[in-house]
Amino acid sequence: MEVVKDYPQMVEVNLETIEGNKYTINCDSQLFHRKMVNMAKTVGGSERPILMYCNVIASSDSMNFVTSDGFRASLATMKAETVNLDNGLAVEDPIDFNINPNILSRLLTPVSGIDITMLVTNDLIYVVDSESAITLKTIKESFPNVRRMMPEVDFESGKVPFKAIYEIDGKELNNALALLRAVLANEKNKRICFDLGENCKVESTQSKDQGKIQLGGVITGEAIKIHFDILKLDVLNNGIEKLRIGLIDKESPIYVYDASEANNFSNAFMLMPML
Repeated sequence: MEVVKDYPQMVEVNLETIEGNKYTINCDSQLFHRKMVNMAKTVGGSERPILMYCNVIASSDSMNFVTSDGFRASLATMKAETVNLDNGLAVEDPIDFNINPNILSRLLTPVSGIDITMLVTNDLIYVVDSESAITLKTIKESFPNVRRMMPEVDFESGKVPFKAIYEIDGKELNNALALLRAVLANEKNKRICFDLGENCKVESTQSKDQGKIQLGGVITGEAIKIHFDILKLDVLNNGIEKLRIGLIDKESPIYVYDASEANNFSNAFMLMPML
């Protein structure tokens, strides 16, 4: 039996000779990797293959990402200072393609101060960083228009559709959720309730004393109780220091933003409640 001692050499691709439309995107590797990690939390399963991917719309001033699993959605933006497209692409002529955030979040090696390069063609996407080169097949199916699910908001002027806005330290909220996950680890029912009123708390619907945790933060507007599957809330563990959560009622989605931003949302999330 023949033993293969060495892996075969990867085929070298001459990016200069690739035919057809192609666009080169350069961006900071650490920021791009962080976006892919967050995007991977809300991708769908094999029952809807297109939802297993992250939709990217890139123009000369930004790169926008969106994923959704049908119950949650994540949107993110990288601004012009970290994105540079060549081929004379104009702001009004964006390119639209789909990538797999799970693969990229696992295989990319983010290095401080080092850029990655993505070359997008009609058939393939080449992702190159300081340690690796990844070739992905272009996914040509149309991604659902998840962006229209996010309401237009202007926190500075107060023009928002929310009946209540809750602001809380991101680390405090995720510590509370981690404790509840531990409490509910052996429970079949993973349902929890956010009781957002004069005294904000989060609790399991099992009504056990250890399943009630007092929260800090500030809520303005109406008091609202809203329920979630705690396993769906991992998207909130996203590195944002202070979260701003917009609530309409107990049956509508909640919308989560970075409270340090006014209206230019580089990270935004939508989560459907349990009814």
